[in-house]
Amino acid sequence: MVASLIEMNNGVGEYDDFVGLVLNGLPVEIREACGISNQVANLKYKDFLVFFYDIEKNGKLNTEISSCDL
Repeated sequence: MVASLIEMNNGVGEYDDFVGLVLNGLPVEIREACGISNQVANLKYKDFLVFFYDIEKNGKLNTEISSCDL
């Protein structure tokens, strides 16, 4: 999923920039089964938002992602 997001963003970004978005899209039961706490998922999601908005300000974010309603 992360690789697909990076590809859709024309290769801009690293794995860790998108992992929070993917983790927060998964049901809690799956995250818990993988040993990923809500706290860790939320921290990674916040990291994604920092990346997302910083890239958006610089005009480098792919429009397919920037047009999504978060």
